[in-house]
Amino acid sequence: MARALSLVLSALLGSACAGEPDRSTLLVEDETAAPVQLIGVSPLDFRCDLVVNLQSVAGALGRPVEMEASGFTPPAGVPKPCQYVSTAADRPGLWSFDLDCRERALDTGAQLMAEFAVDPGARPVLVGRSGIDHHGVQLLFVDDDAPCYVRVMGPGEAERLALARLVADGLVRSNAPGRVVFR
Repeated sequence: MARALSLVLSALLGSACAGEPDRSTLLVEDETAAPVQLIGVSPLDFRCDLVVNLQSVAGALGRPVEMEASGFTPPAGVPKPCQYVSTAADRPGLWSFDLDCRERALDTGAQLMAEFAVDPGARPVLVGRSGIDHHGVQLLFVDDDAPCYVRVMGPGEAERLALARLVADGLVRSNAPGRVVFR
């Protein structure tokens, strides 16, 4: 009798658990690599107006400007600089910004800022994650939204800072140039 009861209980328990999957297969770790998610814009397809528009640049600089092609050929993986020239005859000027969002960009930006920080004319600025204005012609900052460092060049400390803040506000991961990969 005890044996018959034991067989009946085993059969009932076995049929009750038959609908559940084998737990050993659920605990096996998946060793396949996570898919790479590409976010950003190819440096070849990058356009300055993806980050800032011409009217906003003119407002930041306090004078009308137009875009001008840069003669600078950047290294592979970096887009051409965005260059603006004043159209006000009584207030000339040329400003530009360039972005580096390559894999090693944050390290490069931090290294450059550390080098510039020892110069007597360098001073920290509040833009992005951190920034520095040096030699009265260039501002360098690490962006707070995209893994990039940005260089802003041109006359006038206030104008450089205004343009840098405009770029920092407009630059996000989805418009960052380069092969921007996040896992």
